[in-house]
Order: sequence, then structure tokens, then C-alpha cells
Amino acid sequence: MLKNSSRQSVMKTRVSDFEEVFFLRMMALGCLAVFVWLLWYKPPDWSLMDEPGLLSQIKKWFPHRKWWVYVSYYCESDVKYWGMFRPIFPLFVYFFYGFFGFSSQVAYSVNFAIMFSVLWGWSILFEYFIKDALPHDPAVKPKIWRYLFFVLCCLFTPHYNLIYYPTAQEKFTLLFGLPIYWSLLRMSHDKSRISLNAGLLIACLLLVLLSRASSLFMIPVIVFWIAAIHPDHMSNRLKITLISIVAVIGVSFGRYFLSIRKVYTSGYKVVSLFDRFWSQDLRYQLLFFFSLVGITCFSIIWWKFDKKHQSEKFAKMLIWPLSILCYALIMLPWRGFSGYYSLTTGVFLIGTVLFFYGFLLIYSGPLIQAKAFLSIIRIDPI
Repeated sequence: MLKNSSRQSVMKTRVSDFEEVFFLRMMALGCLAVFVWLLWYKPPDWSLMDEPGLLSQIKKWFPHRKWWVYVSYYCESDVKYWGMFRPIFPLFVYFFYGFFGFSSQVAYSVNFAIMFSVLWGWSILFEYFIKDALPHDPAVKPKIWRYLFFVLCCLFTPHYNLIYYPTAQEKFTLLFGLPIYWSLLRMSHDKSRISLNAGLLIACLLLVLLSRASSLFMIPVIVFWIAAIHPDHMSNRLKITLISIVAVIGVSFGRYFLSIRKVYTSGYKVVSLFDRFWSQDLRYQLLFFFSLVGITCFSIIWWKFDKKHQSEKFAKMLIWPLSILCYALIMLPWRGFSGYYSLTTGVFLIGTVLFFYGFLLIYSGPLIQAKAFLSIIRIDPI
């Protein structure tokens, strides 16, 4: 009898878990189906301004099978005329357009698969973050956060540019940023593989900086996270060593990027920043104030509800709005902030909102909790 009752209990739990994530799974699959239908019903052409020129270059260089010569040529002209150093981009262009440039439909399909894989990876990462940072609540299953995060990423319209345009370079920030944030999370858990995770962090940090200069916003985020790791998981000596390495990398790249001012990068001016802030686009100002509100709210919540005041839990919450703030500060000296530049912040905006929603579910009163939970996640009331 006991065995039968335990089996029934397990089966009920499994059915309940399935029902709770079923709706979000269907939404995620629905988003994918819509994108696939749009992609194949109306195949995109080479519409982005850089693509015709890049295609003509690859048609000339790819038959020779000397990718290092093309990357060297591209970087030399990039530094000389535009003031940018991004060797990862021409490397991607060479192989991507070399293998898939014969058809825009095929190329965009491959890019489509890459971007959805990256967004799915961020969804899994967020699940681990929120599972560690929030108190355990049987009403909120971890997988719900994964699917909810992914669906919101699909509904975040600026991400469509990343999906439709292979040359949008913000994809590299998300692609290499994913293992950076993953290694930070693992360093606060697995002391036995601290060297492996630290190596992954440094390697991916170099790759993301060689992809896009604005990725420097990750430097203060990484430093903050390492400083917040508990001494039981990382010694102070190793903390100082890692922070020093990250800081040296950040300062070195920053100084180099500021030193190669040409046609494009001459628009980055670290002067009259206060006036520049108020002259920026409204989207930039909203992004900036949103990050400040998020940091303030999470600080208050952590101080009020985390009785042990664990710095690691605080870091897991704060890293999302802090990333937005650091990115906004990096972009402040730029001559203008358009919707295109918000591509990098999408995952962090969604993570901040969902973290706040998670606190609402767990710490709010029973009535507010039930209404909020049923309105977005639940399918059937219990």
C-alpha cells in the first residue's frame, strides 16, 4: 500500500509539473513556428547595407582558402579607415558567407538556428541563476523560468535584427557572454574546477572584446561578481589575481580602442557627458533609469529578506540590472543611441523583470501571489 501511494504521489507530481510548463512550451514552439514560416514564406534577401560588399569580398577570397590572409587584410583596413579592431567579425564573415553565401535563404536559416540556440542557452543560464538566488518555493518550478525567459526573448522585437541579419555583431556579445556568465556562476559553486572556469572566463572575455569594443561593459560586472564570491569557494589570493587580470585586460583594450580614432570611432567622445546624457535618445535614458531602479529594488529586497545577507545571492540578482547600467555608461560617450544598440541589453532586461516577478511571487501576500501567478504561468487553479 505504501509503495502504491508513493508511486501515485510521484505520478501526480510529474503530471502537475508537466501541466505547469506545457503552456510555456507551446508558446515557445509557437514563436519558433512563426519565425520559420516567415523565413521560408518570404525569404530574406541581402538587405543589410554591409552584406553586398562582404559577399563580393568573400567571392574573391574564399576560393583561395586562405582565411588568415583575408582576416589580416580586413583588420588592417578596419583599423586604418574606421578605427576598429575586431578580428572575430571577418573570421565569421569568411566562413559564414563562404559556406552559406550562395543562398540568402540558407544563410538566414543558419543564422536563425545560431541565434535561437544562443537565446535558449541564456534561458537555461537564467534558470540556474534564479534557482540559486530565490528561496525554494514548491509553487514555482525551475523549468518555468527557462521557458518564460525564452518566450520573452522571442517577443523582444529588437532581437529580430539579430535573427534576420547575420552581420549584426551584437550576436557575438551574447554568444561569448554566455560562457562568461556561466563560468562566473560555476566559480561560486564548484571549487574543484575553479582553474577551468577561470580559464574559460579569461578566454571568452578576450574573444568578446575582439568581437566588439562595447563588450567592455562586462569588465566591472565580472569584477563585482568575483569580489562577491564567498571565501569558501574562492580564496582571497585567487580573487585578487583574477580581478587584476580582468582589470588589466579591460584597461589595455580600452586604451587601445580610444587610441585608434578614425572615421567611425571619432564619434566616441568622453567630454561633456552630463549634457550628452540629456541629449541622448529617450530609449537610452529609459534604459539607464530602469537599471538604477532595478539595482535599488534588488538591494532593498536583499537587505530586507535575506537574513544571512549572503553576498553571492545578492550578486546573482544584481548582475542583471548592473549589466544594463554598465552598458549604458559605456555607450554614453557615443554620438547617438538608437534601437539597434539595445540588442545587447535584451537578455538583461528580461532577466531583471523576471527576477523582480519571482520576488513578487514568493514574498507577496497570498492573494497578490495567486493572481500574479495564475495570470501568467498557471493553466488551472489549484
